[in-house]
Amino acid sequence: MTTRLARLQGSRGGEAEGLRERDAEDTIRDLEVRVATLEGQKGALQGKLSLARQHLLDLGGRSHYRPAKGLGPLTLDPMCCVFSVSLMSMC
Repeated sequence: MTTRLARLQGSRGGEAEGLRERDAEDTIRDLEVRVATLEGQKGALQGKLSLARQHLLDLGGRSHYRPAKGLGPLTLDPMCCVFSVSLMSMC
């Protein structure tokens, strides 16, 4: 960047315009390379995400981040129900 600035300051008229165009083209090329690099990284990360999702599905359990649907705030413990039913049958 400093070299570009020095060239622009040292040149006059049409030369400066030509340098600006070349600098703009260089910047565009640099940005295109950067975009290609980022797109490659994006693809790699999407692949990793897909594998991680599949791994979670293969585990089969629910994550603690998603509560089970359809259960209300008051749920009974299955052991409690079994115990209470056995007490009732004893009475």
